[in-house]
Amino acid sequence: VAWFVCFSVYLGMHCTYPKDRRRQIANRQAEAERAGGELQPVAVEDASPTLLKEFITVNPVALVWLGSVASLGILASSMLTPMKTERGKLAQGFVHMIYGPLAFFQITFAQMIYWTEFLDVPRLYMTFFMLLLSIPCFMLWCCCLMCATRYGRQDMALVRKQRVERAKLVTKAPPAEELESQRAEPAEEPPAESLVDLTEAWQREWEFIFTA
Repeated sequence: VAWFVCFSVYLGMHCTYPKDRRRQIANRQAEAERAGGELQPVAVEDASPTLLKEFITVNPVALVWLGSVASLGILASSMLTPMKTERGKLAQGFVHMIYGPLAFFQITFAQMIYWTEFLDVPRLYMTFFMLLLSIPCFMLWCCCLMCATRYGRQDMALVRKQRVERAKLVTKAPPAEELESQRAEPAEEPPAESLVDLTEAWQREWEFIFTA
């Protein structure tokens, strides 16, 4: 019953997120119409997949416990609602890579709970607690930390790339005289920092300051 509730909650979150995004886009279009069809252009990356990101960057101990009881629900809800953006697809790939192997832990845990007598349940819980202090579990934590770090690096590089590329698109084109002079003597491209803010956040790791 608890796993069914977790699956329903995760699936509901993924179902309501696209609706919220469509409503947000509709509100922006309405604001553009009220402003005469012109809004100040902005250069911003894709929206952050917050829920998936928390699944990846959560504490390794909590991640192992969460994967041992809810991996199948997380994987099913993620597969039923594929992400549309590059950042969403990146996060979804890491969620599948991390929680896919942990699904075997959930199946094993469910079988052990099913075949364990009621009087032996406290001993079973103590066994699982002792497993957290074992070398295999420590190696599993290290693997989770490596995946979270790799995801943070790739997500940060993707955000930087999207901000710079979209900043170049919204930059106004130079006049015809400047174009002719650039053809005669091509100028160097301005640094990325001059196009858009790429200041790293201090409070959280592998994140830029959100300036949009």
